[in-house]
Parts: sequence; structure tokens; C-alpha cells
Amino acid sequence: MRTLRALATLALLGAAGCTSAPSSAFNAPIVGTWDYAATQESPTAASIIGTLKVDDQSNGNFTGSLSITLTPSGGGSPVTSTGPLTGQSVSATAVEFDACLDACTVPWTHLGQISGDSLVGRWAQAQPGGASGTFRAHRTAP
Repeated sequence: MRTLRALATLALLGAAGCTSAPSSAFNAPIVGTWDYAATQESPTAASIIGTLKVDDQSNGNFTGSLSITLTPSGGGSPVTSTGPLTGQSVSATAVEFDACLDACTVPWTHLGQISGDSLVGRWAQAQPGGASGTFRAHRTAP
């Protein structure tokens, strides 16, 4: 049930697509370069590795990029994607961001919690049958 609520929240947040976020009173500590690792749980299992970079943050809003390589669990060729991200701080330690990979037909909406140099959370594509899963990242540079 908790997973369904998290995915429903992600779906609502992602409905706006790759648009700029409203200003926030918070500036969660997201700026930097992060090693990104994720699992895709549905519609098919896959592992994802990459780099999350947040270059700029102001009034709670931030921008950057996400570069990933997705490897299907059952075999198959890895797929590499990259694109911009936009997001906002939703509290002093929580962030929400959309990563618009490649053509950005449906952004990957992430909700994450920051603790020191660690970022963990869930991600989903806001469309029927869209992919979803969990992610974690470790900051490697400020």
C-alpha cells in the first residue's frame, strides 16, 4: 500500500512534465555530482547506473543533468540515455525532480530524501504502464 501511495504521488508530480518548479523556502543540499544507481521494478526488471549532476540552485529550485545506462535483468543490450533535470526542494532534506531523458516524451519523476552525501527515494514515469523503481545516489563532488 505504501508503494502505491508513493507511485500515485510521483504520478501527480510528474503530470506537469519538464516544467520549471515554483519557488520554495527550502534549499535542500542537492548541488554537486552524484553516483546514481537505480532499479527498475516495472514493467520489466533492470539495473541502472549513471551520474546525477546538479549545477545550480536558487530559491529552492535546481537544474542539472542525469546520464544513465539501463541494463535489462534478463539480458539484452544496455541503453544509454542523458538529459536535463529540473526540480525543487520540498523540505530542508527532501527533493522532487524530473529527469527528461533523450526525447523526454515522459519524464522520470524522482522523490528523494537527502542525508549527508546520500540521496535515496523512488522514481516513476507518469503514464499508464510507465516504468518505476527505486534509486540511490552518493555525492562524489560538491
